[in-house]
Amino acid sequence: MSEPTSSLETTYRRTLLAYPASWRKQNEGEMVGVMLDLADQEQRTKPTVGELANLVGSGLATRCERLLGWVPASGRDRIACFSLIIASSLATIMLVLGELGRWFRFNSYPPGPGLFGPFTTPASLTYLLILGAFMAASLGWHAARRILLGLAILTAVSIPLISSAIGGVVTVGWPVSAVFVGASVLSLPGDPTNTVRQHRALVLGAPLAAVAFGFSSYMQGGGAQKWFYPGGVGMGADFLAFAAGCLLVSGLLTFGVPGRWKPAAVLLAIGTLTLPIKVLFMALIPNNAWPTLTAVCITAAIFIAWQVRQAQTRS
Repeated sequence: MSEPTSSLETTYRRTLLAYPASWRKQNEGEMVGVMLDLADQEQRTKPTVGELANLVGSGLATRCERLLGWVPASGRDRIACFSLIIASSLATIMLVLGELGRWFRFNSYPPGPGLFGPFTTPASLTYLLILGAFMAASLGWHAARRILLGLAILTAVSIPLISSAIGGVVTVGWPVSAVFVGASVLSLPGDPTNTVRQHRALVLGAPLAAVAFGFSSYMQGGGAQKWFYPGGVGMGADFLAFAAGCLLVSGLLTFGVPGRWKPAAVLLAIGTLTLPIKVLFMALIPNNAWPTLTAVCITAAIFIAWQVRQAQTRS
């Protein structure tokens, strides 16, 4: 086997880590062989982006299906339909009121495009992916729906973490990301349009739910119904979003790594979970106190290491 083919096979096997270990044990060799044959026919030495995205989306769906294995197939389909209705209707509200709302609120003097164009936060990418998954499900494009839902999960997890680390970026609170991640995960295993009734419920239910949510927001009054950023934005909101992002990333890390690497992944996750505390701690300490604090921390670390060494020597 030539070197490009070997590299291609390695890439495919790494991508198949998205599937459960039991599935890979039974099907990995056959799946890799089929994909390598297809690549040889197309004279490719690298995988396509669509191919990898489809593998990752299908792998996540298989994992979710295993987690919901106690639910019958018809039940998974109904859960997927209901979850996609909730996710797409909330995505519409967040996109219209949260991302584009400043254009409605300041209709006399509309602000110019900001860092993210007409949108307020980078979370708009998650909302657009959710709406794309809704359109794909409505049209019966099941592979596209899974790919878009997988990308929505990825962006909902990573965007709060990244945007919180960048100054001057409005971040979305962690409950918003948690809702979209949960709804997307529940929408992956089943088929939301498996029956005519479910298809009709999805196509009609999502717009009606969006209208209902939008009307309830409009009835609040006081201008808040037109734009709800950046009322609670500040260090507290950034801290919560950053903490939730670290938690989700560390959880996915420890969930997806092979068994022999799990201890190292858990140790890395523990260190990652302390990052939000460090960020908050650094924001509260005056600059002139940092030299003294650094000296105290180094001294304490040396003392603790010496105590541990003494205990090991005695034992």
